[in-house]
Amino acid sequence: MMIENHLFEALFEMIPFGVYVVDIETYEMVFANRTYRETHGDWDNKACYEAIYKEDSPCYYCKIQQLIDEQGKPNNKTLIFERFNEYNERWYQHHEKTLCWPDGRVVKYTIEVDISASKVMQNQLAEAHALLALKNKELMEINRHDELTKVFNRSHLNHVLAEQIYNMERYQSLFSVVLLDIDDFKKINDTHGHLVGDTVLVEMTRLISSNIRQFDCFGRWGGEEFMIITPHVKSMDDTKFFVEKLCTIIANHDFATVGHCSCSLGVTHCTPNDTMISVVKNADDALYFAKAHGKNQVVVYDELAQK
Repeated sequence: MMIENHLFEALFEMIPFGVYVVDIETYEMVFANRTYRETHGDWDNKACYEAIYKEDSPCYYCKIQQLIDEQGKPNNKTLIFERFNEYNERWYQHHEKTLCWPDGRVVKYTIEVDISASKVMQNQLAEAHALLALKNKELMEINRHDELTKVFNRSHLNHVLAEQIYNMERYQSLFSVVLLDIDDFKKINDTHGHLVGDTVLVEMTRLISSNIRQFDCFGRWGGEEFMIITPHVKSMDDTKFFVEKLCTIIANHDFATVGHCSCSLGVTHCTPNDTMISVVKNADDALYFAKAHGKNQVVVYDELAQK
């Protein structure tokens, strides 16, 4: 039996990783090779949980029961898992299996591979991916917002329009589109300068943003023209009431430097026959009519088309 023990021990000594052998009933360490001893130190007359992890009782994650059959004999399974040793603050990959030791005891042997360096690299890689994801999100936010006013830009408005057309076709989810243009904005720029004109644009977006629904989509369509996409509307009357109220709020607002200024608004209620092109054209036709017939008013395309 002594010769057989030496054969097992010589075999484990040849393995270039830490190896230790444990009695599955008592958790007593039966053997540990040189690499293990250099890493963990003394193991004589100690249980594995005491020698390796400095614990007072068996580890809660112990795999012994998964490596034996109902009679307590080796089941020929090999388990591979990773474990962080809090005592020496190292990561190990464990390869565990049971076998019959020369003295008749069933033992579990563990080959532990120090993977701390690769774990550091994995963590650094995960941090790099997280940083890239964050920067990509920031870039996406920048790319869909107008630089001056910080509301959505035309590109994003087109994206939302396409989504709404799809939802209307598939789910019969109706929506309205409002095109809004600041009246006599050129006069503001000519009288007060473009910097003041920019402040009016910013103040206008803040005023509109605070007077629309949270799920409405609002953005700068171009120049002094803005768009509001209002999903989940039951009828044109609901949209018209909201837009007329917004028109009044804008006209009554006292803007810094320029005082009062108004807006013209064109509104269209989308139907299942509409496309992105027809929706924008209808709202634009209504807006053009509003500006050509007195400004500071709301014109609904649906009503205009009936005349």
